Amino acid sequence: MKVVQDSGSVEFRGIEFGIGRALGGQRVCVMDAGKTVTIFDLHGTLIIEHAWPKPGTTYVSNRRTRGPARNRLSGMP
Repeated sequence: MKVVQDSGSVEFRGIEFGIGRALGGQRVCVMDAGKTVTIFDLHGTLIIEHAWPKPGTTYVSNRRTRGPARNRLSGMP
């Protein structure tokens, strides 16, 4: 069991895995699933799955951009 940091990441085996700030402070289960790392909430619902990063990697993003969605054509929010 791990606690999600306020920044939205969970540390597992020396790597920070980003899962989203909305889960900050909550407990999650992190599992080594062979080629991937899976993170579940306490009800067993899959939150996110990351491929294991290359050796030396210390952070894996959740691949979501920060802040509000932007209008891609005009560049305005």
